[in-house]
Amino acid sequence: MNENKMDLITREIEHYFSFLFDSGFHIQSSKYIDEYMGYWEIIFEHSDCLVEIRDDRGEVCLDLGNKHEKTKKEMWFDLSALVFYLSEGQNFIGQFDGQLRERDQQFLRLAGILADYLDKIIPVIGPGYELNKPSLLESNRLVYDLYMEEYRTRRK
Repeated sequence: MNENKMDLITREIEHYFSFLFDSGFHIQSSKYIDEYMGYWEIIFEHSDCLVEIRDDRGEVCLDLGNKHEKTKKEMWFDLSALVFYLSEGQNFIGQFDGQLRERDQQFLRLAGILADYLDKIIPVIGPGYELNKPSLLESNRLVYDLYMEEYRTRRK
C-alpha cells in the first residue's frame, strides 16, 4: 500500500517539478512512512546539489543542500532562506496560506518559486558552497525567526 501512495506522490512531483529533470537532476531516493500522518520524502540529485521535497504533517517542505556536506544540520537550507539570501533580505516567502490538504497548490507554489530561483541557487549551494556557507546559515536562522514571528502573529 505504501508503494501505491509513494507512486502517486512521485508522479505528482514529477509533474510539478519536471524542470528539475531538464536542469540535470534525477531522483536519488524516495520513501514513505505510514506513521505520524504519513511522512514522505523525495530527494533529487545534481552534480553538487540536492533537492529534498517532503511532507511534514501535511505541509509540503522544500530544502536544498550541498551533497558533499557531512553535517546534516548544515547541509539543508529551506527554499525561503535561499530566496532571502539571494534577495539580500528583501524577499521573505512566508508559510503557505491555503489549506494543507491542498497538496497540489503547495506543489504549484513551491515549484514556481524554485523554477524562478534555481539557476541562481545552484552556484550558491554547489560550487560556491564553502564561500557562501556562513551567510547561508545566518539566512536560515533569520528566516526561522521570521517564520516564528509570522506564526505568533497568526495565533493572536
